[in-house]
Amino acid sequence: MDVVWEAVGGEMLATGVGALARGGRLVVIGAVSQYAAGWAPSALPPGTPELLLWRSATITGAAPRPPIIQFLVLRSMRSCA
Repeated sequence: MDVVWEAVGGEMLATGVGALARGGRLVVIGAVSQYAAGWAPSALPPGTPELLLWRSATITGAAPRPPIIQFLVLRSMRSCA
């Protein structure tokens, strides 16, 4: 996959990284699995840095945006599909 939107964290983060294509991007938009822990930092799944390097992929964070921006982003994504 070229882009993975990830909002759960933990094992789902590892699944998302594993699904990335060469040059892909994983966009972290939340970490629901960490909310109960009070936002305690969690470690990346084993092998994540190596996998990102091998695939020339990246992980980036995206803070929530106003609804109009979200709408415009989603609309532009649909037009590219």
